[in-house]
Amino acid sequence: MKLYFSLFFCIPRTAFGSLRRRGAMQKAWASIQPNQEPAPPSDGPGPAVLEVWPSTVQNKLSDQFYSLFLETEINFGGEGGLLADQVWNGDFETLGRGMRWWKPDDDDDPIMRDDKEMHLRETVDGEETDLAEPIPNASDFRPWTSVGGASLAIVREGRGANPHMLKISGGKEGSGAANPGYWGIGLRGGVAQEVSLRAKVGGPTLRAQLCVEGDVLAGADLKPKGAARGGWQTYTAMLRPDTVLVGKGSRSAELRLLVPPNSEATIDHVSLVPTDAIAGLFRKDIFDALKALRPGFVRFPGGDYLEGTGPRTRWNWKRTIGQPSDRKGHYNSAWDYWVRDRLGFFEMLQLAEALGSEPVLAIPTGLQLNKLHYGITRYGEPPANSSWAQEALDAIEFATAPAQGSNWGGFRAAMGRSEPFKLTKVEVGNEERTDKNMVPDPETGYVGLTRGATGEKPDAAGGYSGRYRAITDALWKRHPDMTVIASGQWKEEYDMSDNPCLNGQRCDMWDEHFYRSPDDMVGELLERYDKEHYDRKTMPNVFVGEYSAISSIPPKNDNTNTLIAAIAEASFALSLERNADVVKATAFAPVLANVGGSQWPHVLLKFDSDRLVKTPSYYALQMLRNSLGTHTVRQAARGGIDKWTAAVTILEGNGKTVAVKLANYCPSTQEVEVKLHDAQILHLNATTLAPDTPMALWGAPNYLGKEQEYVSRPERNESDIVEEVTPRPLLVNTTQSELNGGRLRVKLPGWSFSVVHVVLR
Repeated sequence: MKLYFSLFFCIPRTAFGSLRRRGAMQKAWASIQPNQEPAPPSDGPGPAVLEVWPSTVQNKLSDQFYSLFLETEINFGGEGGLLADQVWNGDFETLGRGMRWWKPDDDDDPIMRDDKEMHLRETVDGEETDLAEPIPNASDFRPWTSVGGASLAIVREGRGANPHMLKISGGKEGSGAANPGYWGIGLRGGVAQEVSLRAKVGGPTLRAQLCVEGDVLAGADLKPKGAARGGWQTYTAMLRPDTVLVGKGSRSAELRLLVPPNSEATIDHVSLVPTDAIAGLFRKDIFDALKALRPGFVRFPGGDYLEGTGPRTRWNWKRTIGQPSDRKGHYNSAWDYWVRDRLGFFEMLQLAEALGSEPVLAIPTGLQLNKLHYGITRYGEPPANSSWAQEALDAIEFATAPAQGSNWGGFRAAMGRSEPFKLTKVEVGNEERTDKNMVPDPETGYVGLTRGATGEKPDAAGGYSGRYRAITDALWKRHPDMTVIASGQWKEEYDMSDNPCLNGQRCDMWDEHFYRSPDDMVGELLERYDKEHYDRKTMPNVFVGEYSAISSIPPKNDNTNTLIAAIAEASFALSLERNADVVKATAFAPVLANVGGSQWPHVLLKFDSDRLVKTPSYYALQMLRNSLGTHTVRQAARGGIDKWTAAVTILEGNGKTVAVKLANYCPSTQEVEVKLHDAQILHLNATTLAPDTPMALWGAPNYLGKEQEYVSRPERNESDIVEEVTPRPLLVNTTQSELNGGRLRVKLPGWSFSVVHVVLR
């Protein structure tokens, strides 16, 4: 028999400084030392004891534990990160719309501008808009810059999906346009990169180069591909950077497109994709890191990104499919930057499949964020009617219908995918919870909600409950086996009468989100789903769709990734395992952040154009996922430590491997005695996520750069990635007599999460 169990400890924290350690960790190999007596207990509370009865099986664990919420666009984590294409504003439709273009006079950091003069009030191209979308500037081609004195201008042809393009008028030799990518073009080991674009060229062909501070690392003439249409032709070239030069300042590389002397060219749909991109779409190092987590599911697209602030700025799946050149793009008003919709519905389905995960699709209800009156959002589009249900049904048909006999299935096949995707779970809305204590906003008249609003008193027509009913009635009529997740979360100040899970409607699961400081996560959430607090008869099964421990380094309050945050997250996760009879799925959020444009820096993976760093939260999640079992078993805890919890699970297979998961949310070393009834221990090894020195600090983050954990403008040519906290072997001292009796003692370092694998005789 194989089993896993988990244990959490906490004592009141003592005062300690904020010294940050640097350098590699000293390694200590796990071992059994049967001839050595155990070390005496540390100062403070005595050892805690966990008793386990492996033969008494309790709750089944879902494989959906420890998954991912990939908000498609936040932190430039999609375009500028996961999406392998490195060209920013490659179709020239951004037109200056985005917070990252605007800078205050006294600071280089970009800011969000909420003054009404900077935003639209009427329509764009005949479409209704909203105040959160900046005014487009038809002369703004940033981040493109002129090279060699060339003249650059945005020109427009027609009214299609992408009517704008860049005209380059060259002069001398070496003139043209340059694109810096998303805070640099990544060369990652000198991998060859394919540049592609459409162009009308008024002379000999264009030339493409990859350059670093004027030094040419790679160059090639662009060759025509296919027949010309209306003067336009597709051009491609393969750029192979000089491996000698790669790594020396390569993180500031830019793509240059040069025109012949005294000639001109008009270009559009420019892309630069490394040849090692997964499926030609996904940046390899980011994809590999996600795949190593083995997520049970991938929830997308949002989150706030799903909702936007109006009809133009919300996520609409139909605008994200088809050929990339036919996608119009939209202003991401939730996170304030323009997106090309290149990481669309089709690509996210491909991603989930490539990761070996299930997709969980969030579908809109009409909820809109209100950025100009932040915290008061509304249902700005029509109340529940056939349109919202039909949008959901069409999305499911696109993903799951056969290629023959289905309009949307045929559309998917035309994109190159005849075989249906697996889609068995959808979520209706996001964070739509009525706050019963709020009153109408005096300027807008909208009824305030914690994360959503009805625009009127919640009722069958205007509130979330009514919209949920209209969508699910239609959905289950056509797909009776589809699992539907409701936006939910119970809290005393919420008006739960507008929650479908508590007013008699079918609700397979509801989605609860938790963003807390590490102290609050440990102090408030570890007993949330225990039977004394969560009624199994009246409350629904739980889908923890978003969680992370934030705001962790005093005196700053900046959502910084620290070891302490990771330990709090692991502690919370262990409490979810313990309540696997009601908790059916969990997902960390958010996941990705480009440090050049990060709005929410507490994530699993941070990166710039060349480098990737795994945060302590990443490693904690990986340890949890790799030690997930199939069932919990009976266990009992006793001892002298203030707070601790345990979850014991069994792994499949015929072996007898026991894994003990232990989180120590304290600065001091803690000793734990584990008693496995009716068992003998043959062998063990242990892994811990912890600093290797006594800790007199508020956490050890993994970061890019020398002096800062988070930087909005990465310092180029500084240090390599620093990963201060990575899993390492843990030394376990025990006696032969203890092993024969099924007992072991584990010394947990301060601020640590550990997993001890034990082979039973």
